[in-house]
Amino acid sequence: MENWNTRKRVDWKKDVMPIIQERLTVFNRYGIIPTLKTIFYSLVNLNIIPNSYNYYGYLSKYANKARIRGDLPIGCFPEQDLPRITNSNSEFVNAKEYIQKIVNYLQETSVNPSTHDYAFNNKSNFTYNDIEIWVEKYTLSLTLNNLLKNLGMKIISNKRTNTVEFINNNIKRLKCSVKEDKKIYILYFGNFDLFNNDIDKLINSTVIDFNLNIDFKKIAVTENQMRKFHLPENPNPKIIRKLDSNLRRDYFIRKYGRLFQIELESLLAYAPERFKYIVLESVNNILNKYRNCEHIKNIHLMV
Repeated sequence: MENWNTRKRVDWKKDVMPIIQERLTVFNRYGIIPTLKTIFYSLVNLNIIPNSYNYYGYLSKYANKARIRGDLPIGCFPEQDLPRITNSNSEFVNAKEYIQKIVNYLQETSVNPSTHDYAFNNKSNFTYNDIEIWVEKYTLSLTLNNLLKNLGMKIISNKRTNTVEFINNNIKRLKCSVKEDKKIYILYFGNFDLFNNDIDKLINSTVIDFNLNIDFKKIAVTENQMRKFHLPENPNPKIIRKLDSNLRRDYFIRKYGRLFQIELESLLAYAPERFKYIVLESVNNILNKYRNCEHIKNIHLMV
């Protein structure tokens, strides 16, 4: 980070804020609801800031104050809580105006409530109950729901459990609710690390044990995507310590040379148009198998 700083000094108001606002517009164009992490990796990709956890922490504080001031929409990042008032005299001119922004935001979300697992609006007369979208982080499920909102698919997000527990819980759910002769297609979106770099093998072995007819495919982040788009590693040192304590660390190091994690948010940041295409294409590939069924229609790819 020191070497980076000697080359370039960050002017947050001049260099960073216009890019954040511009990227929010770009992501909206592609139907992506960006998280703060997505914005962070966008700034890294554009060489505005370095891929540093300290810079991510500062970005979080900076974005929080920008939402208070009104420079950014108050609810623009789904993983950030509403900003708290700490010093009305120094942080913004009129506390009453800020409180009114909070009220307006809450009124807007009550009219257009956020979607939850299993509760997505289906504007068509058919559903695709045999296709499920699994996503490692809840905040990213908002984007997937936005891209697939007309299809009535189940989009299931991992909110608090680890990856293995998330998978096992959903496999058990399918075992209890799905007939043995019914085939289920699962599209998985998650990070690339030692927890799920070969998640396909983990799922397939579990499926055999539970005697389920499941077609599982990890859509993102894959090793090919990591290399093709030159995705950056998660700079959070706590993640590396967590990975280092895992029993599979030696296997991962033998295969890739070191421990690292590529977050799904980085793919959205580095290739938003391609990400949208990947999502729609992955679903469309399954729907193409039903061409002869009169009640099932294809998605028209909009990229």
